[in-house]
Amino acid sequence: MNISVIGAGNVGSALGHALHDAGHCVVYGVRDPESSRYQDLRESGKTSLTTIVKAVEDSTVILLAVPWQAAKETVELIHNWDGKILIDCTNPIKPDFSGLEFEQGLSGAEQIALWANGARVVKCFNQTGADNMIHPNYQTSKMLMFAAGDEHEAVETAIEFAKQIGFDAVSAGKLHISRQLEELAWLWIHLAIKEGWGTSFAFALMKR
Repeated sequence: MNISVIGAGNVGSALGHALHDAGHCVVYGVRDPESSRYQDLRESGKTSLTTIVKAVEDSTVILLAVPWQAAKETVELIHNWDGKILIDCTNPIKPDFSGLEFEQGLSGAEQIALWANGARVVKCFNQTGADNMIHPNYQTSKMLMFAAGDEHEAVETAIEFAKQIGFDAVSAGKLHISRQLEELAWLWIHLAIKEGWGTSFAFALMKR
């Protein structure tokens, strides 16, 4: 399965490396593939870089990992997503980092579904930081990762990817539940940064 990661920042590069190590062919889609800022990625030998449009054209599954303020413009570069699976890894964080912004009551993922004409959108990989993408296993248990979406095959694809890179991955329901997943992500960010926990902690699911 051809996978592209749109965005090569901390989260995007971490996910790309993890999926490559799980046996997938991963391509990064970025605005300027020749930029020197991506030199380390080119030298890693684990992936290749191309334009955003080309990456989407050549892939069946796309992970969106760009800053929220760039999400709409990035998604709308593609005029027809043609049924491709779009895994939304973003969170709608306000520019001043004071919280989340929900336009007209919609989650970030629901907004992306409106912008991405024809895409099968799934919310996943947004609920923790980049370090945990690379090292999702803790001594006591695996880290929890929820996925939410309206299309079963797309949700199962995201869950399978998450399991392959080491998460305890489960479905949280339909796409409208993404708002709760984004709020869960904001709790993780709040604890990590504002409460001083750092990034070496995770949420886990326990059942009786």
